[in-house]
Amino acid sequence: MKDTYATSEDILLTLIEPDINTMIKEKYGKQMKWEVSKVLKVGLIVDHTKKESEFWYNVKLAVRLENEKDDSNGN
Repeated sequence: MKDTYATSEDILLTLIEPDINTMIKEKYGKQMKWEVSKVLKVGLIVDHTKKESEFWYNVKLAVRLENEKDDSNGN
């Protein structure tokens, strides 16, 4: 087994990749290749109003979709 290095951003993106794919498919009706151009905000939200507190992360990303019309000739 070999250890590999991953940044915090790599780990975050691996965790939320399925959700991003779902959002893109819902919006455009198909799977598309994408890349994150920037992580804009990551916030921890904690709900203490319940007997056992719940928490989640609120993430805001800038995502760039691959343009299917682009080809290797630059057109």
